[in-house]
Amino acid sequence: MPVDLAPLPPSPAILAIPDGLTRWFAIDGTIRTTATTRFAFDCHWPHETGPGAAPGDLAVIADGGSATLDLSLTGAFIAHVALDARGWLRLRLFKRAGAAPGFGCEPRVRAAPLPASPAHSPEQLALAILGVHDGQWLESLARLAKADPGKLQARFGAAAPGCLELWRSLGARPASILWAAVGGGALASLSASDAANRLLADAEMAAVLVGLKRYALDRLGFATVQWALSMPGAFDFLDHWLRKRLNDFFGSLDSDADLARALHKLRWILELARSLDARALTALEKQYSVELACLYARAQTGDALLDCSFDFSAQSLSAYQAAIGGDFSFLAAPPSPHVLRHRALLTHGLSRRAHLELHLPFLGCKQWRRRSEALARVEIETGEDGRLFVYPAETAGRVDRKSQYQGRLMLLGTLPTGDDTRFSLTFTDRRSHSLAQGRLSLAPLLRAYGFDSVGQDLWPPGGLQSSLTVSLPGALVQAWLHAPRERTSDFFEVYSAVAVTLQRVLRQWLPYVYFNDLDRYDDLDGAFPLLVYRSMRPFPSVTRSQFTYDILCPDGPEFSDRTTYRALLHELERTSQLLLEEGRRRTARFYAPDQARHILASVQYRPGLLNSLLTADAFLVDSLVSLGVKGRQLGEALPGDPRAAARELAKFSDRFVAAFHRRLRRLYRGRDLAPLGSLLLLEATRTLNGNPPLAGVLHLTFGQNRQTFVNSAYSLPPPPPIHLP
Repeated sequence: MPVDLAPLPPSPAILAIPDGLTRWFAIDGTIRTTATTRFAFDCHWPHETGPGAAPGDLAVIADGGSATLDLSLTGAFIAHVALDARGWLRLRLFKRAGAAPGFGCEPRVRAAPLPASPAHSPEQLALAILGVHDGQWLESLARLAKADPGKLQARFGAAAPGCLELWRSLGARPASILWAAVGGGALASLSASDAANRLLADAEMAAVLVGLKRYALDRLGFATVQWALSMPGAFDFLDHWLRKRLNDFFGSLDSDADLARALHKLRWILELARSLDARALTALEKQYSVELACLYARAQTGDALLDCSFDFSAQSLSAYQAAIGGDFSFLAAPPSPHVLRHRALLTHGLSRRAHLELHLPFLGCKQWRRRSEALARVEIETGEDGRLFVYPAETAGRVDRKSQYQGRLMLLGTLPTGDDTRFSLTFTDRRSHSLAQGRLSLAPLLRAYGFDSVGQDLWPPGGLQSSLTVSLPGALVQAWLHAPRERTSDFFEVYSAVAVTLQRVLRQWLPYVYFNDLDRYDDLDGAFPLLVYRSMRPFPSVTRSQFTYDILCPDGPEFSDRTTYRALLHELERTSQLLLEEGRRRTARFYAPDQARHILASVQYRPGLLNSLLTADAFLVDSLVSLGVKGRQLGEALPGDPRAAARELAKFSDRFVAAFHRRLRRLYRGRDLAPLGSLLLLEATRTLNGNPPLAGVLHLTFGQNRQTFVNSAYSLPPPPPIHLP
């Protein structure tokens, strides 16, 4: 059948399509549709373990509410119009296979609270921050079921211990969905996992769940907390668990003055929850923009992005005319007998339940006891991947503190928390480039993260901004608890691989970050050693005691061998081309490939800066080896005395992260490179796990246009094993 890529004829002509005849036409433009989603906060609050803080108590999922999503996708499409088997007009939209290689899409998402649903309240999030959320209460009851099952049976029935054990086995996300359905009349309609089905099929266990939900609604809600803090004498009538938790959070609540002080702080917490709730919409926009880009990138030739059939009523033809113009927002309306929706990527591939990672500030043991004050002055940041971070307002630079938080999260994430390690380890780099920098500096770096072709030949003239985010699942941090000890057979193999990874990553990123300011090429004394360092291969370890170059070795570092020389020639070719394209002809002469031997000789004559980089290699590698050995020791100690081991791990993580980032802050020529700390820890964790690919998301902005790419390792969020009807 011939393919006609001419524009579609006016609607009266299309009504006369004979049976079996089809029309094709190309679209370079924007399609729009609307969807709804329900979202929840995955709360994480790493802290030093102290009295009253059991591991996992504060990793909880708090319901956020529902939102409408206005979705638009700018890209290259092809539309197909034909009569379907019912004789209706069928319109299908595909990604155009003939689009230029590396051509990205431009997704845009606008989120708003769902007006038709009951106004969701940030009070659930406030309860989670206080440590008195339903999920935290159920976790405490599950531990009680093991320690004193008789007490739990007397309170909630004989089936309570078994019910809570099965509920806990579901995992945090399915359990939160199941809990939301309890008492709402939806239990019988749930499409659930095997464990949840077993729980619901047992009448006694289902009755226990209903009884627990009723108790939580009556005795543990936010209104109950407000009432207890504001009414004289009311606090003593609270549930014992709730009283203890509020005392832990606010401190002593023995007097009316204490209660008044706590009520004042409660307003801070509620205000923070409201701010986070508002920021959740921005986080949803970022998360769903990436989902749209992923669906577009992964679409095969036969995968319809949108697919609808229309009868020939006036109502359906109006929707058809809107669809021809790229507006599919009618799909958000209730199903119509005049429009049939077929399965397609944008209507059935987008997730309908979003989980937003929320990370609260790391607190030491003393700070933890005064955490209500720590939340009085905070800042909120929304990451490019939709994660939410809360930082104390008085701490150092935002990028630096985020990197340090990632380090602590990685180390404390090794603790067995009883949840399913839902957080991610991420690193984000944002910077501006000229077009020449984009092609010659950014593009080679992107290839290392799976973005082999991002259409740099199609980039328009002028500058661009890049935002690259790479991530690993948080569950992989458990590898640090199983890293090799000293004097074991796999010690050398594992840590030499970690050492090579760290050296490789520093050689990729340090010159990229440092020379982002092209004026630094004018400083030959600073530029030459860094180019030589970039050209040196990572140290090939041959003994158990040496993983990096030894600057005190009589022969000196091997930076004048053939491998380094050839790599330097390649770097100089790229650098001189970059400087010439930037109009810096005078500076470019110093970086001509025929200057390679002169550059090597000058660095060998004055090796101070190169030696400082190699010394930094040694310090950072030694730190990671110490981290692995210490992690193994603590991993072996956890089963015997988990609280002591967790406390020691928290202290060690604080010392490690501070020293690691302090070294990066003074790594080269006064340039603060501490933000690279989270990338180095992420890459080391990846190496310990056998080098799984890093998931990557790339945003490129040219003026008002923004393209989004995902690499092959990025995966869409899996659907929950429990679905509400």
